Amino acid sequence: LTNNGATEGASTPFAASTVSADLEADSTQHLTAPDNDSLDITGSITIEAWVNPESLALYNEILIKGRDGLISNSRTNYALRLEDSGKITFYYNDGTNYHLFKTDAVQISTATWAHVAAVYTFGTPGSAIIYKDAVSVAASWTFGAGDQPGVANVDKLVLGEIYVDATPAESFDGMMDEIRIWNKALDSTQIAMN
Repeated sequence: LTNNGATEGASTPFAASTVSADLEADSTQHLTAPDNDSLDITGSITIEAWVNPESLALYNEILIKGRDGLISNSRTNYALRLEDSGKITFYYNDGTNYHLFKTDAVQISTATWAHVAAVYTFGTPGSAIIYKDAVSVAASWTFGAGDQPGVANVDKLVLGEIYVDATPAESFDGMMDEIRIWNKALDSTQIAMN
């Protein structure tokens, strides 16, 4: 895991690693990084990850910068997850409402590695794209319209889970690797290089 190629240090949430994370469902296994200005993204964003789920529960968080909507002061800056149907979802909270951009069809199977990516410019609905294995897939705003700006927060970045009132939930069951968060919108050629 890297923070946009930065070297390890006090201001960098993650250091480079050559080992994929193998997370178990219904556990407290997850990775976190403290809040950091480089992770507070409200302009353009690209999130990428290699995932290999062992099972798919209702929601399977790949990563989230924020907290669950059940918390009254929730402000999810951004999140990427898989759903039990195998659909890929990018979502955020604008400080009042959630906005979910989800693939129209099943994309992910268990026991198979896949590269997933979401690209979006906050407040610009037509900019949202989801990729599976470097190919854009049909997706749409299924909740909210994606027409509101993003809201930075002081919450940590969590990989593999979400927190509901400080209790871990929506655990990812399987392996993930090469997770990248960019503060720019990568194009299809750049996505294919990863």
